[in-house]
Amino acid sequence: MDETPVFREVVAEGRRDRLPIATLFARRPAAFVIAIGAALLGIGSYSLMNTYTIDYGVSKLGFSFQDLLVATTIGALLQLITIPLFGVWANRIGSARVVAWGALGTLLITFPMYFLLQFATFPILVATMIIGGILPTMSWAALGGLMNDLFPDHFRYSALSVAYAIAATVSGFVPLLTLVLGQSTGYAWWHPGIILAVLSAVTLVAAVTAARRRAEPESGPEPETDADRDSVPAV
Repeated sequence: MDETPVFREVVAEGRRDRLPIATLFARRPAAFVIAIGAALLGIGSYSLMNTYTIDYGVSKLGFSFQDLLVATTIGALLQLITIPLFGVWANRIGSARVVAWGALGTLLITFPMYFLLQFATFPILVATMIIGGILPTMSWAALGGLMNDLFPDHFRYSALSVAYAIAATVSGFVPLLTLVLGQSTGYAWWHPGIILAVLSAVTLVAAVTAARRRAEPESGPEPETDADRDSVPAV
C-alpha cells in the first residue's frame, strides 16, 4: 500500500517528526481532547446497543435472542445506506456539524427509546435498533473528517490513531458500566439511557467545539500551538 500524497509531501519537505506523539502534546493538546470526546459516541454506542442491549433484552425484557439478532441485522443493513449518505452530507456542511447533529439527535431520543423498549414488542425492538443505531452512526460517519481537520499533516496520523484508541478503550467499559448502573438501580428502564446520554453529551460538546475551530490546512505550514489558532463562529 502506497503512502498518501500528503505524507509523501511531508517527507519530501523534511517536516516528518521523530516523535509525533510528543509534538501532538506540545502543539495540539486541546485538539487531542476534542478528538477523543468526538469519538466516544460513535464507538461507545456500538458497545451499548450491540453488546449490552442484546443481553439486557434477553435476560430482563423477555425478548428472544432470535428477535434481537434479526432487529440488529436490519439496523446494520440500513446503515450500509445511511453511513455513505451521512458522509456526503459531511462534505457539504462540514464534518463537525454532522457529528454534532448525530449527537444531538441521539441525546433527544435516548430516554424515549429505552422507555418504549420496556413494552417488549418486536416492532418497537426493530425501531429501537434502527433509530438507536443510525443516529449515533451519523457521528461515526463524519468522525474521520472532524479528526482530520483538527491536526496538521506531519503528526495527523499519530494523533488520529492515539485519540481513536483511547476513545475505544474507554468505550470498552460501557457495557460493564451500564451493567453496574443497572444492578444499582434494580434495572430501572432508564439506566441504559443514562450512559448513552452521557456519551451523546460529551460528543456534542466536542463536535460543537471542533466546529468553532479553524480547520487545519490539508498540508503545509500551520500555527505553532492551540493558543495560536483563531476561533471562527459556527454557522
